[in-house]
Amino acid sequence: MYLKVVTLDLSFLSFSMLFLKMLANYYIICYYLFVQQIYCKLVRLGIKQPYQSMFVCTFFEVKMNEKFLNILIKECKKAFKKDEVPIACIITKDNKIISKSHNLKHKTNFILNHAEVIAIKKAAKKNKDWRLNGYDMYVTLEPCNMCKEIIKQSRIDNVYYLVNSNFKKVNTYNTNYKKLEIDNNFFNEIINNFFVNKR
Repeated sequence: MYLKVVTLDLSFLSFSMLFLKMLANYYIICYYLFVQQIYCKLVRLGIKQPYQSMFVCTFFEVKMNEKFLNILIKECKKAFKKDEVPIACIITKDNKIISKSHNLKHKTNFILNHAEVIAIKKAAKKNKDWRLNGYDMYVTLEPCNMCKEIIKQSRIDNVYYLVNSNFKKVNTYNTNYKKLEIDNNFFNEIINNFFVNKR
């Protein structure tokens, strides 16, 4: 009887070890998939040496491609000089700029000519398809509700913005909106200065 009991205990121990190994493998696979997701996000944002960046960045706090930032600054300045609300936008795919724009509502006397809408029109023209799956948008101010609806219809994957807006939040379907945690003083000041000069 004693030998039988020992045998049963050893069998149970072997089963327990096997179960723990399976559980450990499951968590390793989950962790690998999670890391892979972060890596792909950082690569798409143009971050060099993403494995290093993964330890200092999160999905919501990502470093912005310097080239993208400089273009947004230039587009903002263009809008400001034209007496437009200084908001700029670019659309990218695979870390390449597809279109860029700034507000032209007053210049064209057309209410739909927000920076986001113009950029979407340009990107759709280049893509020869209104569906912009796999594309990302970078915009200096969180889009208004009208633009969010147009962005939703265009099926853009991600929208990265620099300055919060006061618009009431609406359902954005499958598009992810992320606030970039970078120095946004320039974009805050140029928008504030524009409206100060108007008052």
